[in-house]
Amino acid sequence: MRIGLDVGGTHTDAVLMDGQRVVAHTKAITTADVGSGIETALATILSGVSPADVELLTIGTTQFTNAVVERKHLSTVAAVRVCLPAGRGLLPRADWPEDLVRATDGGNYLIHGGHLYDGRELAPVNEAELDELLRTLASTKPSAVVISCAFSPSQPGLEQRLAAQIAKALPASRVIASHTMGGLGLIERENASILNAALLNFADGAVYWGWLGFLVGCVGIAGGLRELSALGPAAAIAFLTVLYGYFAKWMIMAVVDT
Repeated sequence: MRIGLDVGGTHTDAVLMDGQRVVAHTKAITTADVGSGIETALATILSGVSPADVELLTIGTTQFTNAVVERKHLSTVAAVRVCLPAGRGLLPRADWPEDLVRATDGGNYLIHGGHLYDGRELAPVNEAELDELLRTLASTKPSAVVISCAFSPSQPGLEQRLAAQIAKALPASRVIASHTMGGLGLIERENASILNAALLNFADGAVYWGWLGFLVGCVGIAGGLRELSALGPAAAIAFLTVLYGYFAKWMIMAVVDT
């Protein structure tokens, strides 16, 4: 048998299938912590069924889309654009809805540096500007920092160096180099990186969903100890679902590259 879970913003749907036959299904309220709503749905459909008989558990969710749409669970992101003396025309988050700006605003910072399309240096990094930036970020403590340099996908070295410096100065903040998130277009790449960074803390919850699967599997192990043949499937559910949580953390939340 196999279980499918769909975790929406309002309801969590669960179905237990045996081949093409629907064994049980339910609709539970999605809770604020997400995990307890999943637990309730699982308990309902597994009533009278041994978890050891479940071969597969899959989870799909709109939680991250809902977080952006509802402006909930978003982290503050400092946007550092390395582009001066060019790149002043449109600031980071330009033309974003005002409430989305407020929900993610960790400050916008423009400093000298970057490259031209042919690889030539646009301007050298101003070390005094960089030192001032680090002092400001240490004071404001954004949850994440996005670094976007002009033409960094073809010349990633500068972003990588600055990311390392900022990460060292702000060990509690996540630091994202924009060349890992998109193509040559600065605005598109920067926007994608900011949204991704704003969702990373919320995405950590995927790990806990994975541990919930681990607990479900442990229940199956405990319930099937009298039959050693049940130990393998239950353990597989437990450990593979933990891996699913980590996979969801790192992959589902990754913004699609252009």
